[in-house]
Amino acid sequence: MVDASGIPRRVTETTPAQKHNDLARKVEQQGSARRLQSASIGKPDEGQIFLASDGQRFVDEEGVERIRFRTSDGSAAFDGPVNIQGPLTLRPGSIENDALMSPLAYEASYNDSSALVVTSEEATVCQLELRIPPGYTRALVVVQGSVGVVNPTDNPSSIAGRVYIKAPNLAAEQWGAKRFQRVEGKSDGALVPVRQQVYDNLDGGSIACRLVLQNTGSNWGATQGGATLNAFAIYTR
Repeated sequence: MVDASGIPRRVTETTPAQKHNDLARKVEQQGSARRLQSASIGKPDEGQIFLASDGQRFVDEEGVERIRFRTSDGSAAFDGPVNIQGPLTLRPGSIENDALMSPLAYEASYNDSSALVVTSEEATVCQLELRIPPGYTRALVVVQGSVGVVNPTDNPSSIAGRVYIKAPNLAAEQWGAKRFQRVEGKSDGALVPVRQQVYDNLDGGSIACRLVLQNTGSNWGATQGGATLNAFAIYTR
């Protein structure tokens, strides 16, 4: 075949296979265009530009197929279960839910006393409170007392101590075991009462802890010695 310039030109005929391939490519292109009709252009913090559509699949710059959800203010909400099959990578500091940022909290305190008055009735010698942080509903509380006291009389007697814990949502206190320790006259004795307790359904307030002492026989009254109460609580949501 010769064109207007007189230069012969070669004619290439399209085979049926080539026509089929061309048609298939056009159909695929039209399908891709329909899938992206509702798409928008977004630019993430990393500076990469992606085609993003609400709940529709798209292909990023590396050729990876993804789904991206976006609203006008940049937020997204899922009203059902979300199943993540692969690793979840989050920007540091991006988690704003309190339950995930601080799943645990703790509180610790102590109270000392050197002015001990011991009688045949239980008397509180040390006490403290552990504050319950807002939003935390469960606590493991551990309380320990330590006592060193002198029997001021000439006769043998016994000394006993016990620790109590009171949660704000319970009417009654919980207490540890009380065991009497024999103390000779004008001699000193030592006690280490302990208690641990788990509390549920907390809703603010404080957990009260106290250490009590008592003796058998005649009242000792004011005597030499010292006592300390130490307590801590680990809170979960």
